[in-house]
Amino acid sequence: MSSLALNSFEFLVGVVVFAAIPLVPYLSVLSLKEWRKHGRGQFLGWRSFLGFVSILSTFLCWFFYVASFLLFFLVRIDLGFNPWLKIEVLTLALGILTAFALKSPSRAQTLSAGLFLILLLAASIQI
Repeated sequence: MSSLALNSFEFLVGVVVFAAIPLVPYLSVLSLKEWRKHGRGQFLGWRSFLGFVSILSTFLCWFFYVASFLLFFLVRIDLGFNPWLKIEVLTLALGILTAFALKSPSRAQTLSAGLFLILLLAASIQI
């Protein structure tokens, strides 16, 4: 690829990643509102609990991501690795897997938030 196309692609990825940071809590709040409005009374107890766990774990993964960014990049504490990375990945996996216990609007919002978190983690981890 030419350098102009590569720079344009990197700029586009940067814009999407930057936009994904506020989208995750927004989608989590929308999903929680939709779950409280429609899903909580319609499901069996275990399915309703799994739906809430999905929304909560997706939001917690975002919280750990932002907290680690603030701690390691703004305060300039460098441990050489991110000790919360395992927690972030496990809560993200839990959120995505249990999102299938939700119904359509909440499920789509939670899965979208999970996909945006995958994008955030992939953009910030240099393998």
